[in-house]
This record gives sequence, structure tokens and C-alpha cells, in this order.
Amino acid sequence: LKSVFNGNPIRSLGVKTAGNETYEPPFRGAIVIEQNAPVNASDAILSRIVHMHFDKKGHTEQLNQMAKKLENWPMEKLSHFILAATTKERDILAMLEQKLPIYSKQLQQEPQIREFRIIKNHATLMALLDALALVVPISDEIRLEVQAELTGMAIERQQSINADHPIVQEFWEAYDYLNGTRDNPRINHTAEDSLIAINLNHFYEVAEGHRQKLPPISDIKRHLKSSRTRKFIDQRVVNSQVIRDAGGTIGRSMRCWIFKTEGSNAK
Repeated sequence: LKSVFNGNPIRSLGVKTAGNETYEPPFRGAIVIEQNAPVNASDAILSRIVHMHFDKKGHTEQLNQMAKKLENWPMEKLSHFILAATTKERDILAMLEQKLPIYSKQLQQEPQIREFRIIKNHATLMALLDALALVVPISDEIRLEVQAELTGMAIERQQSINADHPIVQEFWEAYDYLNGTRDNPRINHTAEDSLIAINLNHFYEVAEGHRQKLPPISDIKRHLKSSRTRKFIDQRVVNSQVIRDAGGTIGRSMRCWIFKTEGSNAK
């Protein structure tokens, strides 16, 4: 996906010559990922996706009749769009060149959007909407509504990148519920206010005792280092403020995963 985003080839074809020449056609299509659940992937993938959510709340009988009318449209009358678009190629490309910098600057002024690729993608769709208006009639009211929707989509895309993986979110929700108070913690083994130290095996023991279901520990280990709300630092041995040693004194050595508390600059 990252390769085709920039139009790079996705395959090589051998050429029927005496040499080793190959033909690598550039990618000039579009990719649609269609599924009920949102895409969970790396930031590199998420920032390349323009996410659109569809449901049935806008369905009406009028739209149903329009859809049936479209289904029954004569085939010979359905080729006009391609002809209209290709004959206006010069105007369309000029519109894109003119409007893309304008919409990019507009999205850059949104304080909630920081990722340049998100700005580029959604600004491109805004410019394409203006180009589409050269081919089919689109009212100014609809164009403003779509631009506002695309701005909201760009903000949501940035938020999805900022958010933790669902498994990590579930982990921290369980932690907040189970840990108790700062003066009497059940899970956080460190006494430092700016840090959180968690021994995963102990965490699962406490969760089981309170009938809290957690994802498999293998999944937790795979995703926990990507935690954003409480940034992962490293794994090290700490003197536990929760577990007592053989003599009954708090301070037993425990190997823990170390995280920053929210908003902390700890190292």
C-alpha cells in the first residue's frame, strides 16, 4: 500500500526480447478497503487512508426510487461522464493545480491536524470536488457541505493516529479500574509520581481476582510498546511498593514494564 500510494509499480512483466528487460507499469488505480470495523494499522498506513463511514440513517423512500431509476437507466446513456471528463482534462488539471495549495493551507491552519500526509489527502479531495463541478453540476451549498465534511474527516484521521490501539486502550482502562489510589496501589510498583511500573503476570493475577477480562498476554506484549497516552520507556527491575519480600517488607524486586504517566517528561 505504501508503494502504490506514490504510483510505484506493484509488479514486473518480462519483455519478449533476447535481454533481461522488464516492464513495470506504474499504479494508476485506486484501492478501497471495505469492512465493518475501522482499519487498525501503523501510522504510515492510517495516514494514507481517507476514512468514510456509511450507515442507513440517511436512507429514504425518495432515495430508494432514485436508485431504482438509476439501475434501469439505458446503457447507451451511461458513457457520457468519461467523455465529458476527458474532454475537459486541461481545465481539470488546471483546477487541481490552482486549488490544492489553497486547501492545503486551509487544513494546515486547523490546530488539530499535524500530519502532512493527512492534509495532502483531504486537500486533494477538496480540489477534486471543484474539478468535478466542471463536469457535472454541483451547487455551492453542496460544495461547502462536502468541504466541511472533509475537514472533519481529516481531524478524525489525525485523532485515530493519536489514539492507542484498541488492545492498549483496554489494558489502560483495566489498569485505571484496578490500581486503586496513589497511596495504596495494587498494580503500580514504583513510588515515582512520574512513572508507572507494571509486572504483567502480577497484573493478570489482580485482574483475575477482580473478574476483569484482559486480552491474551501475548497480544498485550505485542502492542503495549506502542502506547501513546502513557509512553513506554523500557523494562527494568524496580523495588516494588506493592509486593512484600519474604520478611514482609515492601520492596521486593520485580521486573516491570515502565511507562510515563500522562503528561510526564520522565525518562
